[in-house]
Amino acid sequence: IFMPDKMVLDFTGSSRLRRGNINAVQAMVHSSVFYSIKILMDPTLPPNSGVMRPVTILIPEGSFLDAKMPAAVCAANTETTQRLADTVLKAFSQFAPDRIAAAS
Repeated sequence: IFMPDKMVLDFTGSSRLRRGNINAVQAMVHSSVFYSIKILMDPTLPPNSGVMRPVTILIPEGSFLDAKMPAAVCAANTETTQRLADTVLKAFSQFAPDRIAAAS
């Protein structure tokens, strides 16, 4: 949801916690979203909490994006966070197509 003064990224509908190591803790989700938003902004802006103040991230409890002990999370450090970034950037591409590179 994009509004002039705020943005909501809603991951409702994400898969439940997985048995494998593709799960992510919420900090990984927030980091991936921050990275994606920072790409679109003025590169001279400092990377601080002010950038994320108008952003709300909704992560469903019990989903693979809300991993808690003893869930495995190893692959989330690369695979899951990269796919999250691809997903967020694809959503932004309709608003800033000239600022978004193709997903890889």
